[in-house]
Amino acid sequence: MSALAVTLEEDPPPETADNAVKAIEAAPAAIAEPAPAASVALSWQQKAMLVVGLSGSFLVNVSGPLVAANIIDVQGGVGLTPDEGSWLVTSYLAASLMGVILSGPIVKAFGIRRAYVAAAAVFALTAILCLRSTDLVWLTAWRGLQGFTAGFFGPMAFASTFIVMSKQRLPLGLTVLSFVLVLPPTLSPVLASYLQEAAGWGSLFVAQVASGAVMAVAGLFVLPRQPVSWPGLKAEWVALLLLATALGATTIVLSQGTRQFWLESATIVLAFNCAVSAAAGFIFVTLFSPIGILVPALFLRRGFSIPILLNLAARAGLVVTGYLIPQFLATVQGYRPGEVATLLGSAVLFQLLSMPLAWHLHRFMRGRNIMTLGLLMCGLSAIAAARSTSLTSGPELQWVAICFVVGVALFLAADLRIGALPLKLPELPTASFAFNISTIGGTTLGTGFASNLATEAEKFHSNVLTEHLSPYSPWVSDQLTGLAMHLSSRVADGDASLAGAASLVAAAARKQAWVLAFNDSFLVVGVILVIAALVAFAVPDNSAPQKIEG
Repeated sequence: MSALAVTLEEDPPPETADNAVKAIEAAPAAIAEPAPAASVALSWQQKAMLVVGLSGSFLVNVSGPLVAANIIDVQGGVGLTPDEGSWLVTSYLAASLMGVILSGPIVKAFGIRRAYVAAAAVFALTAILCLRSTDLVWLTAWRGLQGFTAGFFGPMAFASTFIVMSKQRLPLGLTVLSFVLVLPPTLSPVLASYLQEAAGWGSLFVAQVASGAVMAVAGLFVLPRQPVSWPGLKAEWVALLLLATALGATTIVLSQGTRQFWLESATIVLAFNCAVSAAAGFIFVTLFSPIGILVPALFLRRGFSIPILLNLAARAGLVVTGYLIPQFLATVQGYRPGEVATLLGSAVLFQLLSMPLAWHLHRFMRGRNIMTLGLLMCGLSAIAAARSTSLTSGPELQWVAICFVVGVALFLAADLRIGALPLKLPELPTASFAFNISTIGGTTLGTGFASNLATEAEKFHSNVLTEHLSPYSPWVSDQLTGLAMHLSSRVADGDASLAGAASLVAAAARKQAWVLAFNDSFLVVGVILVIAALVAFAVPDNSAPQKIEG
């Protein structure tokens, strides 16, 4: 993303997209400059470049997590245990963060077109290799390589937005970008369930092949040609590799911690030590390196640091629709993946409709207030879900999911505009790093936190319920006797009917323990998001509501 430098001193000439890209090396102007009196219409090449850049990020973010959404069917089809199958998800996430970090000098040296086409081709090729592999080591390796190439598309979406949508068009570009980033987490599980039901788990990888092929062809014919610039590879590679290692190892800790019992596992201890050591090394190298990698002063600016932290919190909060609601319905009510997909499908529709709403709200509300509104919708809907019972089913949670995803969409549209519009050219690479890392890292953090919280809460509630379900309790004894008498009409053996009654009581206790555990998770996530909504008031937002040219 070091290639993210855009001239906004005047709008790019409309002849070709090459003119806009050539401005990368020579642009000294800041983003926040007065707009010209009359804007020049975008050429079809510029529009095509923008569409390809955004669609690449969208398709990767939709098709990449398909495997994670239906990992149970994939691991069953390949013959892996749940612990083994979880590494297919972990390797993809860890490598995606590494791809975000290392994409900058690669794109700058070889150009957006070569990097885009190569990343799309490798994304499709690794999907084919995953489809034909059955060995865990190779599957994990191919998924990791696929995740690494997927990490390229987020920064390139930012690049195409800032290159093409300059000056007064940038607010509209950032609004569209926000929906390109926020829609896939809702859409991907829905698409995965429908594909699985229609054509089996192999169709998940076929969809990835198709996405990669479409992106590669589109990039080959649309994106502008640029000469190879070997000096572009000049970067502080030691620092970049240390940062990539730190983030990748942190992802392993967060993704595998619950399964591996955290620091009781040698794997988690090793990953934790690697993360801490690499992070310390990165800080040391960055402080003393003559080559500027990041702009540390940017993180001291409230108008940037707070939106990044809020994006991290909102992405972590997506665990409500991405994990907690599906797991609640599957565990408590026995919903199949297709039924969960139908439930979330309506949420996708409402999230699409929220895009014009987000754009319209900016015409008469400050961005800070829209951020607060979106986070409050998310937090309050999660708190509402915390009142679920063992009788709660899809229709009750459907409106929770709809309110939540609409709130996320409103928040991100405002968050991007507040955090990105005031940026100056030297700050763009740092901003791209921070936003993409908080996006991927927030999702990983939220899933790891919620899964561990639900697991530990279920153990606690199970212990409490078990203590109150002693067979020597008169109430419990009466219940067991009544159930045993009911079962005796079907089972002649008195001991068998009593054992069956005890089994039914134990199953009901486990079910209630999971209901309470999920409620605890909903409540904690909701409270965090409400606190984040209050923090949004600390974001400096001096822009008055106004009609912005689209």
